Amino acid sequence: MDRNQIIGLLLIAGLLLVYIEFLAPKTAKKVSTEKETAASSSPTRTQPDSLVTQKQKTILGVFAPTAVEDNQAEVSLENEDIKIIFSRKGGLIKSVLLKKYKTYTQQPLYILGEENKFNEWILTKEGKINLADLYFHTYAAKETVGKNEKKEISFTLSSSSAQIIKKYTLADQGYVIESKLELKDAENLFLDHPMEFVWTNDVKPVEKDINLIRTSTTVNFYTKEKGFDNIKESSLSTQEKKIENPVQWIAMKQKYFTSAIITPSSFSNAIIKSTVTGDSTSVKELEARFSIPMDEIKNKGTVINYYFGPTDYHVMKNVTEGFSRNVYLGWTFFTSINKYLVMPIFHFLETYFSNYGIVIVFLVLIIKIILFPLSYRSYLSMAKIKALKPETDALKEKYGTDMKGMQVEQMQLYRSAGVNPLSGCIPVLLQMPILLAMLNFFPNAIEFRQESFLWARDLSTYDSIATLPFSIPGYGTHVSLFCLLMTLSTLAYTWLNNQTTSVTGPMKYMQYAMPIIFLFFLNSFPAGLTFYYFVSNLITIGQQLIIRQFVDDGEIRKKIEENKIKNKTKGKSRLQQRLEKTIKTVEENKKKK
Repeated sequence: MDRNQIIGLLLIAGLLLVYIEFLAPKTAKKVSTEKETAASSSPTRTQPDSLVTQKQKTILGVFAPTAVEDNQAEVSLENEDIKIIFSRKGGLIKSVLLKKYKTYTQQPLYILGEENKFNEWILTKEGKINLADLYFHTYAAKETVGKNEKKEISFTLSSSSAQIIKKYTLADQGYVIESKLELKDAENLFLDHPMEFVWTNDVKPVEKDINLIRTSTTVNFYTKEKGFDNIKESSLSTQEKKIENPVQWIAMKQKYFTSAIITPSSFSNAIIKSTVTGDSTSVKELEARFSIPMDEIKNKGTVINYYFGPTDYHVMKNVTEGFSRNVYLGWTFFTSINKYLVMPIFHFLETYFSNYGIVIVFLVLIIKIILFPLSYRSYLSMAKIKALKPETDALKEKYGTDMKGMQVEQMQLYRSAGVNPLSGCIPVLLQMPILLAMLNFFPNAIEFRQESFLWARDLSTYDSIATLPFSIPGYGTHVSLFCLLMTLSTLAYTWLNNQTTSVTGPMKYMQYAMPIIFLFFLNSFPAGLTFYYFVSNLITIGQQLIIRQFVDDGEIRKKIEENKIKNKTKGKSRLQQRLEKTIKTVEENKKKK
């Protein structure tokens, strides 16, 4: 590995460090602040049902009788993927169970629970009422559509002069539930003021590392005008954003699970908020507020769909426009690599192997085979530069500290020998996008969640073979064995490369510092990622040893000598002429000064 390759690798390392520090998913620092208390901007809710005051009865008007407590307050709707519990109080979703997933402690996974609240504020002539305080009557039905069976629950709030109807429909599979809100005979009862919808969700931890999950939990949204946007997920301070354009959907996204509200039309006056309380039983408190036009509800009813399911690209891409963006796969270029190269190979391998450690091994093999021509060219370039080491050593002795003169002569030497000094660096740089794409794929792939391999109980989080009695800054308190193996294999590969490099001195030993630095950065990354890099290093070392068997140093030297004879009659290249002219100008300016 020559100096240009070392510079290329250092540039890559620098870019990786910047990427990991500022762009890639990070572990969060522990938050110790006390839970904030703030007055709600929503109108005061009615008192307990048994204590409804005369004033509140006046505000509720014709709906006052529906504020009386109903003991039969829950009904459910379920398919093969989810079970949804509804409360007759408000006719709202109370909790959602994901049947195919468990928490880290192997408990049933409720993506929504008691901590989740929906409020619907409507303005009447008597005042503002919250539908979440009123008890609906309900009935269930089934509807067969083609080969699919849809289950439906209808909630009705009736008075002597008007009706409020909510219908929920769920297909026999999937994570989307359709709902519709209608008002009947309500033209004179409700004012033409938008209904205010307030959704608050205190997200509870369901994964191993709450601090890591915090930096992956946020509120995402999508507008027709601006597309996808969100509150910065890595922020640990209170964040609030007012959305100027009409919103198509709002998603409360965790690392591996997402709850979302979607509309075929749009929501207006939307405000989203994210708060970290510092409570170990809470990941983040998320909130979404928006308005729904009253004339839309009165005329044809408003359609609101919900998504409660995994943050899975292949599931989300079929939900609605832009919804797959909830799965972060990196910047646009890296997203393309993951979508069109990594993920197709990965899901192809899934059909043949049930063990995800084996899937990772074959994923590495296939990608290494695709990149083999670049690896071969890089090795061949190093071998050519090594063959010219006697000549470059002679130039160093001749020019001493005159680096400018040394560079001119070295360029002339490489040109006459038919060697491109950048040809060893470029293949390494071309492989860098895949390296960065993997940094986004593994931490966000739900497929690795709770999948074990060897000593790693869960490939979606770090493997730990020991816990330190103290914390090492930048490293943590746990020891990841896959990360250690990755570091050792990187050091072995660096040593192997140094056997074919012409670089000497401090720069040669700087190469050994980078793996140690990455040991600190990657210690808390998913075991699947560090295992991938470990296997990748082993296969790269194997490739190098195999290539050595087919590259004859004597033949390379012979070819270089032939190129020298052939290029003797040729003049200097334009690039070399410009370089020499620049160096000459610099030297003349120095003499004048």
